[in-house]
Amino acid sequence: RERLEKTFSQLSETRLALNQEIYRLELSLRDRLSYLESSVRSYHAIAEDLKLVPLGNKNARGEDYSISLDIKAKRRDQLLLTDVKNHLLVLLNEVRKELQEMTLELRQEVLEEQERVEEAEGQRAQLVDLSSSQTEKLSFLDQIWSKEK
Repeated sequence: RERLEKTFSQLSETRLALNQEIYRLELSLRDRLSYLESSVRSYHAIAEDLKLVPLGNKNARGEDYSISLDIKAKRRDQLLLTDVKNHLLVLLNEVRKELQEMTLELRQEVLEEQERVEEAEGQRAQLVDLSSSQTEKLSFLDQIWSKEK
């Protein structure tokens, strides 16, 4: 009888410890899921700003850049309905490369335009100097002309 009571007591303590651990793990899972949902919302906000979502937006070009979650999934590997690694990251890397190329092209255009502006400013300065010189010569000639009259 004593042995049964001792075993029952140990089992009750073990059950209580297991229930506490399950509760702790459930809280941790809830927090992680909440963080994941928040991250997905942040991603979607940025993707909307970049006009990558929804699917029909200009920059999406017919590709689906959205991330879908199944918060009722039974297993962790079933939580993401979107293939982030093999699909979404590939698409986002392509967009990044295109944006980098466009940025480089635009920077080059800006540099070329700056060079043209600097050249035009140099020519303008030369013309202003020439105009000043010609104005001085005209003034001098006008003085000589008025003295000869």
